Amino acid sequence: MSTNIVMIDASTYQKLIARLSETMAQKVLREGHKQINAPATFHPDIFISIRQAQNTYNFLHWAHSDDLRGAVGWRDEYTVACEPLIRNLMDNLYTITLLLQDPFSRGRQFRASGARKSFLYVAAEEARYKGKPEWDKWVADSRAKLDFIIRASGFTEAEVMDKKQFPDWPTLGKYLGTPPHDDHKKFLETFTFGPWKQYSAVAHGGPEGLYEVGMFLYRDGHPHEERSLIDDAHDRAMSLHLMRAAILLLAICTEVQAAYKFKDEGARINERIMESWQALQPAMEAKEIYDEHYEQLMKDKGIMK
Repeated sequence: MSTNIVMIDASTYQKLIARLSETMAQKVLREGHKQINAPATFHPDIFISIRQAQNTYNFLHWAHSDDLRGAVGWRDEYTVACEPLIRNLMDNLYTITLLLQDPFSRGRQFRASGARKSFLYVAAEEARYKGKPEWDKWVADSRAKLDFIIRASGFTEAEVMDKKQFPDWPTLGKYLGTPPHDDHKKFLETFTFGPWKQYSAVAHGGPEGLYEVGMFLYRDGHPHEERSLIDDAHDRAMSLHLMRAAILLLAICTEVQAAYKFKDEGARINERIMESWQALQPAMEAKEIYDEHYEQLMKDKGIMK
């Protein structure tokens, strides 16, 4: 077994990337309309997606923090339960980059598809519980809220229900399986191979996913003399998961800056992105993604001088 284990001090990147993501979110919300011409809903949707990724990242660090380990009721197994959240970060990266591919058409599709699914959900509940007063009121209230949302988004109900005009927003798997196999899909495929693939397996509770987390969830079933080895493996595994979460959040920040091209004065966005990638570079996964995608992207978009 190789003993060449690279250790990265999380203090070199944790807060750096968290603060960078908040800067990017605020820039998108306040200045996005000046940088990219898109529907009014587009920039708030990017903002919320960044915020979701940022809070997922912060929660992962909080759940794994040394301070929390001393709290009453804290258990190693709870950190294992957080692992599928890294799959959510992949979906945030996918959603944001797909929206940025075509802000106008993708932005409208994103909103219309979401509204249609909400209308269909309410219709299904109405069909199931029609005639029950408490449900009739819930259906009426839900439809009123949806009507307000689609009007505020610039749609009519007929428009959002038209799948030909606004197809369903694809899941990551469906998107990757739809031709053509372009550069965007090739990039996103990175997160469906190797160690990244395990997060989908764990999230869906598949047998290969249970294999990944099994020994941590059944520590009490192992002989006492083996449990210290499981504890060591748990610490190493959690460190890897936190580092991969950092890669995904930094990737989101980099993609957003590449598209919006916010000015670097004051906020030092470009400089902070470069500092963050440098801090993660010792990690194999970070170096691979940087070398294969982000180094050239940052050169092309003026992030790297």
